[in-house]
Amino acid sequence: MGFTSTEVLRGFRWTALAALAAAALSGCAGRPPRLAPIPDTLTSLEGDGSLSLTGPGGTARSRFSFILLPPGRARIDVFDPLGRLVYFLLITDDQALLAVPSKKAFGRGSREEVIARFLGFGLTPGEMASLLTGRWPEGGFGPEALGGDAWTLQRDDRNRVASGERGYLRFNVREFFPDSTAARLLAFEHLDSKGRIKVRYMAFNRPRPGATEAATLLKGYNERTWREMEALLGDED
Repeated sequence: MGFTSTEVLRGFRWTALAALAAAALSGCAGRPPRLAPIPDTLTSLEGDGSLSLTGPGGTARSRFSFILLPPGRARIDVFDPLGRLVYFLLITDDQALLAVPSKKAFGRGSREEVIARFLGFGLTPGEMASLLTGRWPEGGFGPEALGGDAWTLQRDDRNRVASGERGYLRFNVREFFPDSTAARLLAFEHLDSKGRIKVRYMAFNRPRPGATEAATLLKGYNERTWREMEALLGDED
């Protein structure tokens, strides 16, 4: 059966629209997104990205989202490559929780060991915010920082923090967001592990009420020992 002139014209229109959409997408694919200016006073930072981490057990890749409330509070959601939530971390000053939604279970641990489960090393929420935004406090981090060592930072010819180290941890910013001090691609090494973080977007000073409240997020969960949580996470991995 043949096509009418109206059907042929409609087909041409849809083809043209599809070509325009494809051209627009291909033009945007290689163009890094722009961030809003980083405020002088940073009260909250949220965004998402991907993590690749290589250690003695091999290489693991995951997606994650984060909400940081410097200096001491944070929530990090960790997803598998298919976008399923595997676990999330809640950091409240010196206390940290790790929860596995599929098991309705959570465990308590030191801030260092809980964050190290995600990154391979410990960081405070304030240090995470500085690594991502490139904004470091003038006096450095106080006693709440982990490791007991001071940060040594190096800047590029545009006065952006491009690399740094503290103890066994070293980082290098491989790509910045356009016209920003914020890291879009960040590589790191620590003892026998290394990896990189790629950030998709970040938003500043838009806190979501209750986003880091354990009483709400862990409703219906059962507390387990840290050893039990490690076993559960082994099953999830």
